[in-house]
Amino acid sequence: YFWKAMKMCWILGVRPSLLLHPLDFLDVEDVPELAFFPAMKMPSARKIALLDDCLNLMTRHWTLGPMQDHAEAALNGQLGKRNVPVARLVTSS
Repeated sequence: YFWKAMKMCWILGVRPSLLLHPLDFLDVEDVPELAFFPAMKMPSARKIALLDDCLNLMTRHWTLGPMQDHAEAALNGQLGKRNVPVARLVTSS
């Protein structure tokens, strides 16, 4: 799914943003009290390897940086959107 999402961002010329959470790096060994979260069953080494793959995929097309830079670019209309034709519903009058 991630690859498809990144491909659509690239096709549409939209820079993606990725918000990471501490649980993206931890597993049940680190915090047993959070074992009820399904993703806590995945070992942290596997999570980090998966994140590494995702970040490498993103860096093929975009420069990664902090959320503040992304937010400022959005406020200034600099997210690099392309003009993409959109299908429109035509109704007869």
